[in-house]
Amino acid sequence: MNPWSGSLFRSEVLLYSEVLGSQAEYQKLDMEYRTFHSVAEGKVIALLAQYQQAFGDVPYYDMPEIGGASSMRGYYQGNIATR
Repeated sequence: MNPWSGSLFRSEVLLYSEVLGSQAEYQKLDMEYRTFHSVAEGKVIALLAQYQQAFGDVPYYDMPEIGGASSMRGYYQGNIATR
């Protein structure tokens, strides 16, 4: 749940083809690298690098994006209860 050290690399290639039933012909590449470094007891530096690229006849809703709800650690989507 809360990493103290280590790294993660994830890559994903998505192929959309009319032959496979898609309404458009395009490809997407999505890569992510995360690393965590403990600097003191209870203190961690977390770094995140992301890269997205799309090729072909990409629909607007599936174009690469900047940021988003999951790009900032410590923040989440939804209502915040107050006291």
